Amino acid sequence: MRDFFGLLRGVWIFAVLSVLTACEAVSAPAPDVPTPLPTEEVPTAVALTLAAVRALTPSLTPTETVTPHFVTLTPSRTPTRTPYPTSTPTRTPWPTRTFTPTATFTPSNTPTITPTPTNTPRPVFPQANIAILNPGPLSKVVSPLRVQAKLVPGAGGVFRVELLGEDGRLLGRKILTYHGERVYLSTELPFEIPGAAETGRLQISTYDSAGRVIALQSVEIILLSVGPQEILPQDDLREAVLIEEPQPDAVIRGGTLLVSGRARLGFGEPLLITLLSPEGKIVGERLAGVTPEPGEDYGSFRVAVPYVVFETTSVRLTVTARGGRVPGPVYITSQEIQINP
Repeated sequence: MRDFFGLLRGVWIFAVLSVLTACEAVSAPAPDVPTPLPTEEVPTAVALTLAAVRALTPSLTPTETVTPHFVTLTPSRTPTRTPYPTSTPTRTPWPTRTFTPTATFTPSNTPTITPTPTNTPRPVFPQANIAILNPGPLSKVVSPLRVQAKLVPGAGGVFRVELLGEDGRLLGRKILTYHGERVYLSTELPFEIPGAAETGRLQISTYDSAGRVIALQSVEIILLSVGPQEILPQDDLREAVLIEEPQPDAVIRGGTLLVSGRARLGFGEPLLITLLSPEGKIVGERLAGVTPEPGEDYGSFRVAVPYVVFETTSVRLTVTARGGRVPGPVYITSQEIQINP
């Protein structure tokens, strides 16, 4: 390789010298010097010389014949993704599981107190101060009317037995005196009616020393001028109204009295609450509706009764029930209390 480059260098030097020689010949041509090549042909001569040298010089470096290898490139296909059909999943609801708690006993040092339900005791209606034994409700009677009853007499052992017609007129009355805590009454009461029959009311009442009503009990019956009697029994001898508040002989102040209690059902009108002074003057009065108790044959009432007094006064708290075909009260119960301004 080094000899090749030396040869090549010699050729270049020869070519250059030839050109210089030619130039000198032009300036002063010598007769024994060969004719130089024209200047325009020098490059060609040099090229031919180099070609000859290359042909005579063995190639030191093996010539590699590169055969072009054409690779046909198949364009890569970008895979087309076929979209899966979009489906909205339908959720099938799971069956609702009813959780049944399993009681697990966990010992505890602190005792668990289970509250005991409070049951409101059923009120006890005592036997009535006046209990009419005979005749019973809707009995058919003719004159004289036979009356049987048990009662607590009023002041001085006095009480009244009265018979009223269907328009409230007085058909018969007896004022009797029986001494004792509770007495048995048996008496007859004659009457007359203008028609063949009408509705009447038998009532028995007691009074205190001031003439105020302590109690009144009544029964509706059918009065006949003639014909057979039909006496029906009296099946309930209990008090119709139970006063729970205030208690007897209570002392009340402030100008308002709160009255509450229970009443057996069957009255057609609200209860009348009245405060009566010893002179029989009304110092306070209110109506009280009865609210039925579920599943019971009685109801409850509660009302605030305003009153006006100017000094401590002993009054009789009176609860009156009205209704029925005959005018007037059908039942009265009472108790004494003290009221203050």
